[in-house]
Amino acid sequence: MMKGIIFIIFIVLPYILCGQGIHFQELAFNEAIVKARQENKFVLLDCYTSWCGPCKKMATEVFTLKKAGDYFNDRFVSIKVDMEKGEGPEIAKRFQVGTYPTFIIFKSDGSIVSRFSGSCDIDGFIAFAEAGINSKVSYDELAKKYESGKMKDNEIFTYIRALSAGGEYKLAVEIANRLLVSAKERRKISKDYWFLYEDRVITPMESEHFDFIIQNKSKFDKLIGKERVEQKIFTVYRNYLYNISAGNVIGTKVYDEKVVQKIEKDALLLEKSVQTSLLAWCSFARARKNQDPDRMLDELAKFVDELRAEDLWGITSAFRGGLHSVQNKEKLREVGKKVLVKAAEKDKQTYISSYELAEGNL
Repeated sequence: MMKGIIFIIFIVLPYILCGQGIHFQELAFNEAIVKARQENKFVLLDCYTSWCGPCKKMATEVFTLKKAGDYFNDRFVSIKVDMEKGEGPEIAKRFQVGTYPTFIIFKSDGSIVSRFSGSCDIDGFIAFAEAGINSKVSYDELAKKYESGKMKDNEIFTYIRALSAGGEYKLAVEIANRLLVSAKERRKISKDYWFLYEDRVITPMESEHFDFIIQNKSKFDKLIGKERVEQKIFTVYRNYLYNISAGNVIGTKVYDEKVVQKIEKDALLLEKSVQTSLLAWCSFARARKNQDPDRMLDELAKFVDELRAEDLWGITSAFRGGLHSVQNKEKLREVGKKVLVKAAEKDKQTYISSYELAEGNL
């Protein structure tokens, strides 16, 4: 008898728990719109793929929560569509979905209220939905007004933010570029415009807008705050240097001595502590190019404390042929101990071996 009860609980419990979360209905997109119209609701469309990690995280850690079900089930007809199956490719093309997951909220007339890309916690997800359904101007209305040519700068800012949040980065960059190119200098050096410069997609290292920050750094320092401006510059340059240094982990950028020399020149504009770190990154990249592991280790020692856990694998792999060729074993172990502190538990044994950290040296 007891075994039978346990078996029933084991079978039924997952369905009870799932019932607490968002109820995603087995409907085609057009069917969902019709049902939303009949029930006076909005439509929530989850655009996902089977291989997308953040999509799976949302599905298992957010959608299943009772709090999610309590909020969404009364307000939305919710559907999930794999962007690579069935009507998915057509929907992806129609709504320009290229980032996963992307969530789109529709009115019952089929117009887009808002969209959001990426994973978040339940509070962030509800906040996204609330902002959308309570917005005075919908996503589609912003698009139409922009196309009319009657948008003011602050409205264009709102539209760019909406595009970025919705994963339409290409269009966001195009519109931001037009705005920055046409604006007068006094407008471009303002708090209102700063978010365009701070955005890594809109203002990458190769852009004229990034050069504009460098050329007008002192003005931006006074207006925005020196620490914030220097963080933007440091982050952009540091990401480039990591890219050209990270061996077989990334390796998407090719070492360019002229670029590295420019970074070294621009580093002199920064505060001493930031400057020291950035110059060490430059020297590390150059030493890697010259296949000089001992110099690489010397420079790594200067910025190892600021590395993130996700950086460690790329930096370690940058030592071509491994770290065994480093002559200064004492420094190797010294740096290795700092790497070990930041390492994920699953990777620690690899770093213990790579940095020659015998048990007695830990």
